[in-house]
Amino acid sequence: MTETTIETATEEKPTKFVTCYAGSGWLSSRLIQWKKPAASAFGLLVADILGQVFQGIYHLEEDYLQETDWSDPRAIELCYYKELATVDFDTLTQLVVICADQLIRFSISPVIREEADDYGTSEIPCLSLGFHKRSTRNGRLFDRCPTLETSAAQIRAREIKPAPRLTASLVQAVTGEASSDLNLFGEAQP
Repeated sequence: MTETTIETATEEKPTKFVTCYAGSGWLSSRLIQWKKPAASAFGLLVADILGQVFQGIYHLEEDYLQETDWSDPRAIELCYYKELATVDFDTLTQLVVICADQLIRFSISPVIREEADDYGTSEIPCLSLGFHKRSTRNGRLFDRCPTLETSAAQIRAREIKPAPRLTASLVQAVTGEASSDLNLFGEAQP
């Protein structure tokens, strides 16, 4: 195991945490073996983050790692097919926290991947994990990555409004079917 120090970005001075799991070093040696371009500094940072979160980047699907363009200096997209969660196996929480600390926008998108085998081509649904480098905590939408504390405060400050209810009369208007005086939740209409 090699130790890699990852700087935690703040507005003033980065703090550090250390990962002892394989990430950038393992990936760099594999990129040579795969005859792929060298990873950018950002690609190496993402490899270290993935190494930390998954207790070694080698726990991810090697085909997906090989297909990823690690040389991009601003964005890394990686296929992933397993569960991401906030508690128990908290990989989602770890990714969100570490990426926010590193000024990285983390995204998850559904994708369909085509895989060929001896019997033909299959379409495999999976997730695309997106890592997009940001430059500041404040400023323009596509440049900034606020701290988790700022984001949490903004979310908690929002007024929570109940969702509008579909009433029986609205259901009748849309479907043309007669309905009782109860809404879709079985409650009497006001």
